[in-house]
Amino acid sequence: DVSRGKPSPDMLFKILDELEIVANDTLFVGDGSRDQMASQKASIEYLMVNWGFSEYEDALHSVDALRQVLFVPNYTIKIHQSAPKTSKTKNSN
Repeated sequence: DVSRGKPSPDMLFKILDELEIVANDTLFVGDGSRDQMASQKASIEYLMVNWGFSEYEDALHSVDALRQVLFVPNYTIKIHQSAPKTSKTKNSN
C-alpha cells in the first residue's frame, strides 16, 4: 500500500523498489491519463492501451496489438511522452 494513489508515482516507485529494477528498464502499460501522469513523474516510459476507463485514438486497441509491440522483433511504435490529443471518458454505470 502507498499513501497517495495515481497520478502520484508512489505506487510505481514502490514496485520498482520491491522488484529491484530501475525506471529505465521499465515500461508502464496503462489505460488512462492518471496512469500516464504517474509514469511521467516516475520517468518510466508509458504505453497507452484502449481498454479500461478511457478511449484514445492513438492508443493500442487490442491485446494482439500489445503483443506485437512487446514480442515482435523490430516492431516499433510511438511511446507516449505527453497527454494524448483526443480522448473521451466512458460512462461507468
